[in-house]
Amino acid sequence: MIFNDTSLRRSHRLPETKIETDSYICVQLLKAAGELSAKALGNMAEELLGSFTVTVLDENGSLYFVRGDNPMALIHYPDLGLYVYASTEQILTRALKRIGFLTETPVKVPMNSGDILKLTSAGKPTWSRFDDSSVSYDLYYPPLSRHNSHYEAEYIDELKAVAGAYGYSPQMIDRFLMEGFMPEEIEEYLYENSFALV
Repeated sequence: MIFNDTSLRRSHRLPETKIETDSYICVQLLKAAGELSAKALGNMAEELLGSFTVTVLDENGSLYFVRGDNPMALIHYPDLGLYVYASTEQILTRALKRIGFLTETPVKVPMNSGDILKLTSAGKPTWSRFDDSSVSYDLYYPPLSRHNSHYEAEYIDELKAVAGAYGYSPQMIDRFLMEGFMPEEIEEYLYENSFALV
């Protein structure tokens, strides 16, 4: 979740868009930079406030991973020359079990917040970093208080808006709230149990 997409559009005088995903600001910032490179991706990431992992495929078939503090799991099958990734290790493991034909033992590719990984079309990795000191989700959504109902309502609306990406409906978010979960507990649950019902 990127929280400053609207202010970035204003400060960079980016065109208005009908695309409502907050991550579209990444595309706009890269277009304004005029290039797709590790440096441009790092500059973009340093302007984002919130929780994110961005993946970008360039015209030469190179795949970039820009890791903020959002969950991400990446593995490599060296003999096959295959990289596989998902938003969480749980999702990745479950998907690989369903595929069933990959018998080679994969190698985990560790990525930390602030890492930028470029994989060429031949699978050659190149690493770089960006300053990730402003990307923590907790900096922008501190623990909620029941006394701040407007703030909490906005937070719940955002949780419902992204719930589908994690395999849950807005009605399930309402059910969690009725069961006494706090919004930040629900968000943590979404991150850790994505597609648990699939």
